[in-house]
Amino acid sequence: MDVQNEEMVETRLAGDETTLRIYADLMDEVRERVAVINSITENKMAWANQFVEEVLYLQVRLLCEQVAIGCLIAHGDVPTRKIMKSYEPSKIMAAMEELNPNFFPKPVKLIFSPGRLHLDEYDGPSITQSELVQVWNQCGAKVHKGSALKIRKNHGRQSGGDFQKTLDTAQKIIGLLQSHRISSSQNSQHLIAVLADTSNAGRANVWFAEAPE
Repeated sequence: MDVQNEEMVETRLAGDETTLRIYADLMDEVRERVAVINSITENKMAWANQFVEEVLYLQVRLLCEQVAIGCLIAHGDVPTRKIMKSYEPSKIMAAMEELNPNFFPKPVKLIFSPGRLHLDEYDGPSITQSELVQVWNQCGAKVHKGSALKIRKNHGRQSGGDFQKTLDTAQKIIGLLQSHRISSSQNSQHLIAVLADTSNAGRANVWFAEAPE
């Protein structure tokens, strides 16, 4: 067994009220962006395909950033680190892995019973850490006009029209975040979040849980 891993310092999550509110607001924004995506696709005939595609890619790219930034917000170990200035998932993921290899959100099923909350595994489609970085990079190439050379090369070709892959990606992000937890490195602390809590007027809700000593 790796001695270094045995001596690894336990990371801590930020369980204060301000952090939980900020994280919940991020999740509310996720839900609102998904509503924008749904609205655009339901009325896509009103816009040229090119514009529909561009807005969809932008929304998915921002969703990826919100997942990554949420990981920074959730951890109480990072507020003084330079990585807090970043919005790029690739850089955030690399920094967080050094701090806590267990940092990425895990989708769960919440099962409530009197005086108890049980977290069960979610087995539906959800975006992975590596996919998130890949999707963010791909979307970045789609939200810029491109070079004069590219415009000349593609002149006369029909732009956009196939949105299914983008919609599938958005659905996988929802699968990740709909009900999820973020844990400290040794699973002693957890942030548990839902995107739409019926007991909270359909808004996001976030709880901090700590294992008994």
